[in-house]
Amino acid sequence: QALPDNDYNNMIIPIGLDFKTGGEVVFSSELMNLPADCKVILEDKLTNTFTDLSKGYYKTTVAANSINTDRFRLKTSSATTGLDKETITTKLNAYAIRNIEIRVTGQVSKNAVATLYDVHGRVVLVKNMEDGNMNIIPTPNLKTGIYMLSVTDNGKLTGFKILVRE
Repeated sequence: QALPDNDYNNMIIPIGLDFKTGGEVVFSSELMNLPADCKVILEDKLTNTFTDLSKGYYKTTVAANSINTDRFRLKTSSATTGLDKETITTKLNAYAIRNIEIRVTGQVSKNAVATLYDVHGRVVLVKNMEDGNMNIIPTPNLKTGIYMLSVTDNGKLTGFKILVRE
């Protein structure tokens, strides 16, 4: 996966995991083209576990026929502690309602901007968000597919993989 090459203190990347047979899952990382002090933290929201993948791996068990879209996420950080608790625990989520709209839930400021990208990295739309806990981004006639949504709010970047169905 390609990521922006800046703002390592504020990047959050959701990880989707579909596991038909279930069983043990091991997360590890090979860090390339990152600053030497950059940490890659894996969060398991189910177990409330944070693991520095730049120093090791994380092992867990997943049930058969699992479709996990919100359980795991990565956070990059160049802080020496590796964890910024405030950023990690910020509850910002995004999901599509068919091809009609995308809803972003969680507190954002009036300075927040949402940018939707297609799988080729092209900008599909840009929307200035409203201060509050719920923002609705109209997406009439958006084609079925996977999109990337980035929400930038006062220098903090949060990314989401969005599945859109007609």
